[in-house]
Amino acid sequence: MKKFGVSLCALLMSVCLFTACGSDDDSDVVGPGGSGNSGGNDETVIIYDDGRTSNGSVYSPINKESFYLDGVIYFIEGSYLTVSGYNTEGLLRNITIPFAIKFRNVRYEVSKIADNAFENCSSLYSIIIPNSVTSIGSRAFLDCSGLTSITIGKGVTSIGYDAFFRCDALTDVHILDIEAWCNISFSYFSNPLNSAHHLFLNGEEIVNLIIPNSVTSIGDYAFDGCTGLTSITIPNSVTSIGEEAFHYCTGLTSITIPNSVTSIGAWAFGACSSLTSITIPNSVTSIGTGAFDSCRGLTSITIPNSVTSIEYGTFSGCSGLTSITIPNSVTSIGNGAFNGCSDLTSITIGKGVTSIGNSTFMGCHLTDMYCYAEKVPEIDGQPQWWIATLHVPANSISEYQNANNWKNFGSIVALTNNDPKP
Repeated sequence: MKKFGVSLCALLMSVCLFTACGSDDDSDVVGPGGSGNSGGNDETVIIYDDGRTSNGSVYSPINKESFYLDGVIYFIEGSYLTVSGYNTEGLLRNITIPFAIKFRNVRYEVSKIADNAFENCSSLYSIIIPNSVTSIGSRAFLDCSGLTSITIGKGVTSIGYDAFFRCDALTDVHILDIEAWCNISFSYFSNPLNSAHHLFLNGEEIVNLIIPNSVTSIGDYAFDGCTGLTSITIPNSVTSIGEEAFHYCTGLTSITIPNSVTSIGAWAFGACSSLTSITIPNSVTSIGTGAFDSCRGLTSITIPNSVTSIEYGTFSGCSGLTSITIPNSVTSIGNGAFNGCSDLTSITIGKGVTSIGNSTFMGCHLTDMYCYAEKVPEIDGQPQWWIATLHVPANSISEYQNANNWKNFGSIVALTNNDPKP
């Protein structure tokens, strides 16, 4: 009986001790949103006064404002925590950044990953970033040569330049929400897809991308380098496609751009080498520089009457194009717009064109140019079209024959009713 009584007392003392350690009240909450909402299964790690933690993470103090948790440095900035660095003397492998940390009876949400936070952390293998984080700083994971997988929470709204530059082992990027991903403000070389090339939504790789109706714009660099994509469906809610939004999506074979889109950013579809055809709707008024640069598989494209200019290098390197029609609405064709379109043999130019840039058709093997402009357009530089036949309005033949550069065509003849129309 005496032995049983001692055991019972010990058991009761253990329960009391556990209750005291684990009963910290979460009412004392601070964070960027002020709500303390952990967002689903996101974790709040409690650091007790004796240094133990609620999830077994290893805590080590640095000073009054910062501490280590599993080798990662957390710095208190007012009402939230910033991941500011790591213990360079240890080896980080698989890191899960908590949604929030309760430290000295105050709960702080982890809101930022600072510039250079994990730079040169070659031992880092994977990292999970919670929904509480809103920004990832410039060069945050620069030269993390061992990093293979990253999960980015739906709270992230900006990623700084070179954030994942030279993360050459990165193979997959995991996200929780397409809309949130489309709205991230990326900078140059900040998208991890530049290295990983494969994007996963809730554990499944995205091959046929369906943009939700809640998205109104697809941000710059949003899917840059995502070679795993084969098709994209864009809803009527989208009005703009950002710079390099789908750049180097080499697996992309088809895309439908809805009538709601008014602008296509620079290099938006550059280097999409498997894309074979695309129709640009009449709603589009602006097509950026190099928007379809190096789309080698592109054999046909329709430019609508809503477009007023063809910018620098817009279709440069589209070696599969054999013919192109530029509508009457276009007034200028920029430098190198069709440079390197080696299979291009025929082009039809609308009557609205007043200027053609330098090297616009360099590397093309034109046999016929149909130009409906009655007033001779200005040409910058020396065109390489001498063997081609130029078809112009009958009443303008003499003007073309006497105009600089134009007069050097192999032959200049009058347009007929049977010729292709702009």
